[in-house]
Amino acid sequence: MNFTSTLFLYPSTVVFLDCGEMSRIVYDWDAPDLRSANQNVIKVMIQYLENYGDGIITNAAQKFIINKLQTYTPFCNFYQDIERGIVQVDAEFEGTINKETSIFRIGHKWKVRFTIDADIPPPGSTQKKHIGFEIHIKSKSKQAGHAWCNAVPRGRPSTNERMRETETTPITETFPNTDTITYSFTTHALN
Repeated sequence: MNFTSTLFLYPSTVVFLDCGEMSRIVYDWDAPDLRSANQNVIKVMIQYLENYGDGIITNAAQKFIINKLQTYTPFCNFYQDIERGIVQVDAEFEGTINKETSIFRIGHKWKVRFTIDADIPPPGSTQKKHIGFEIHIKSKSKQAGHAWCNAVPRGRPSTNERMRETETTPITETFPNTDTITYSFTTHALN
């Protein structure tokens, strides 16, 4: 019998109880402030990658991605930029396996995209203000969730309005085993 981990959210921390192979992750929760909402969204993204990336993305690439999610300022400090009108940040990573392993064939390609966003739903909506997220791992269903937080000062516009997009130049790095990873970040700001 497989037991699963459970994600417990307290005012400013995320606790994962390791009770088996896969963790059960809570994708919607109340957050007391913007900073903890941002931090916990990143923790959930990392846990999701660790649970569902195996067999698709190498361990070295997963560690690389986790480091970028935790250290790239517009992503890990997203909560500080919402007031200035930055209401969405996308992080895209893709890789190619260039050295065969017991799990991956040469030429295997993978792709993952993480999105963190701020939303203030329109009047009449059943949703609350939140920092939201999406995770897209190629060949897996999209996962989304929300850190409900009344402190969200601004949010993405309606679907009829455009945002200003700024994309970093894609960077390609080569791992010691010759596998490659290319990544970029895109910020979306209110006009």
